[in-house]
Amino acid sequence: MRKEVDKNSDEKLYKQVENILLELINEEPYSKGFYLPNELELMKRLNVSRHTVRKAMDSLVLRGLIIREKGRGTKVNLDRKKVKTTLNSWHSFTDEMFSQGSELKHINKKIVMEDFPDEIKDIFGLDRNKEYNGPVLYRESGINDSIDIYFQSYFNPGINLDKDEDFINGSFTKLYDYLEKNYGIFTVVSDEEVTAMMPTEELKEILDINDKIPVLCRKRLVYDKFGQKIEYNIGYYRADRFVYNISLKREV
Repeated sequence: MRKEVDKNSDEKLYKQVENILLELINEEPYSKGFYLPNELELMKRLNVSRHTVRKAMDSLVLRGLIIREKGRGTKVNLDRKKVKTTLNSWHSFTDEMFSQGSELKHINKKIVMEDFPDEIKDIFGLDRNKEYNGPVLYRESGINDSIDIYFQSYFNPGINLDKDEDFINGSFTKLYDYLEKNYGIFTVVSDEEVTAMMPTEELKEILDINDKIPVLCRKRLVYDKFGQKIEYNIGYYRADRFVYNISLKREV
């Protein structure tokens, strides 16, 4: 593994660290499931901040290449390999549906103040051992009157949405329009992961499906124009009603 990053390079530090870690996880013993050096060790080896290391590792977690095990460490995910794609454009899901001639209806929406799971605390840099009661947005949506998608959204505590009564009361239609108008936050980048899964009992009830209908799980980490994490969204889609299509453009 290279010992440090090039701070004179135009490439962002966290991307350099991410590329270094990509090399590392393909080398033994890490490629066979050996635990990676922890954040403090990587800070010292690469001469970067803990924030930079964590951002690089968060990206690899979202891509499904590494997994965090509570109380043990981080290691290569031996169970699956995922491909991350960079899209040329990105929209809210409501706008995506509208552009395809369909109107997405938010049938049920609620915001609950609750402690974030450890996975979410890691993403936003919160202490796992401390309780954080933040707003979690739950939405049940569909193309017609049926519930076809179930969303869960967690937000960066630095936005202070927990003190925004209008937000907590759900006084908005489009989430990103609300963030732009009230907080000057412009979401411009989305790191995504899509997997297929069999439905849990909760999802079968919400989406009104049986054991034979799989679910597409779409995890989305949204950044603003300054590279700050704004939202972590998990969407569960009925696979019999949605196809996730990706178009890539090669620059020549």
